[in-house]
Amino acid sequence: LEDHPEEDGTPYWGIVHGLEANGHYEALLRDSIARVPSFFGVLLANRMLNAGEGEDWIPAAFDSLIRSGTASPRVTQIVTKFVAARAKINGEQGGAPNP
Repeated sequence: LEDHPEEDGTPYWGIVHGLEANGHYEALLRDSIARVPSFFGVLLANRMLNAGEGEDWIPAAFDSLIRSGTASPRVTQIVTKFVAARAKINGEQGGAPNP
């Protein structure tokens, strides 16, 4: 995922599904997102949140990515959309933080 952070093609869905099926990837994902934020890295983290996992670190990691400017514009855009959608689902005011 880190070697191709902008990639969103079909082969990467196999990686996502394989990781989800095998589990035990949370610490590696957390480190990967901090090192090289990638489209599929943040997608996988968002899927974890949707499954009720990662509440202790993913929201803060997403906020940090938006505020820091370390992710590419495309990855920042998808993280911002994930944060806004989650805020809407949770009935929170304000949506995504401003960078």
